[in-house]
Amino acid sequence: LIAALEYFLMDSGAINWLAYLPSITWTTWPFAAVPDTFGHFINQALELAYLVPNASPQITFNYCTGVLWAIPVLLQGCWTILLGAIMIYQIKTPWKRMCFYAWCILIHWYALSWGACFYCGILLTDLDVTYQWKKWLHTHKHVYYPIILFCTLLAISSLGVDLISEWIDANCAAFEFGWHPDTETGLPIAQTTSAKYPPYFVPKLNGLSFSVFLQVVVEISPLVQKVFTFKPLTFVFPHLFTIYLIHGFVFWSLGTAICTSLARTGLPYWANISIVAVCCYGAIVLIIPFLTPALVMLGKNLPRDIWVNAWQEPARRKPTMHPFNKELLEDRQGVEEDAETVASKDME
Repeated sequence: LIAALEYFLMDSGAINWLAYLPSITWTTWPFAAVPDTFGHFINQALELAYLVPNASPQITFNYCTGVLWAIPVLLQGCWTILLGAIMIYQIKTPWKRMCFYAWCILIHWYALSWGACFYCGILLTDLDVTYQWKKWLHTHKHVYYPIILFCTLLAISSLGVDLISEWIDANCAAFEFGWHPDTETGLPIAQTTSAKYPPYFVPKLNGLSFSVFLQVVVEISPLVQKVFTFKPLTFVFPHLFTIYLIHGFVFWSLGTAICTSLARTGLPYWANISIVAVCCYGAIVLIIPFLTPALVMLGKNLPRDIWVNAWQEPARRKPTMHPFNKELLEDRQGVEEDAETVASKDME
């Protein structure tokens, strides 16, 4: 829905100002292109359902719709979770189960797969459902508080890893990327010509640690849970997916128009960007009440129909002749013969 909406808006010239943004922001990142035809758009949209995870679909080079490569990752992640749950259920011994988790997470990370994140999610669910770890932690404060502090510090430090390159020459993401195997040669990437900063759709260790440790803090800390249930935040949560999908287009259409217009007046860059931010976020706030209901309707109805078709016995197949009886055709020859007999008698 969002991709189609943005396709028609882009085709009407809504992002024409984007071409002038690199000269103002000194970056080549802002880029979008309209597909040649509507058929190309349909082809790229369908590609998302069949793409191998960790591959970047063509549609991401055309639309400001957020990271749409996440769709195939989520589709395969569903199978990872289901199969992982089936295997883990068969492992009854706790230490063997934890070793299996550690092996799966490690091997997925080494293979540059997002499966590590999904196995971490299964692990947290297993700790809660099977081992009731949250109740145990809350009754053992001497363990609970060190874990909260440890996870909080790791989450913050993981988020700040990318800032290290601002002060030193080494780049942590490129250094880590070099550890992983190259699919063509089998050598570590650092020893091949592919050694570089990893593409944005490749998982990184600090991203994995940040998401996992932050999730732990959210799950076991009542204080953090109260913060997220604060009234102003509860207004934002239902619209998060809409904001995720539409924010790029708002900034690359309305934002670029305002930015390039203000740049012509000689306004200082900091003031220019501040005005752009206020206007774009204001536009997003005005847009989300209209888009969210449509996305919610699709998000609720589609899974509901899938679930109904999965567990309800399908209706009995009706015959092709319904609502007529098959005798209407089977006796047709006899009816025609009787009609011919009657007609011949009348002529006689």
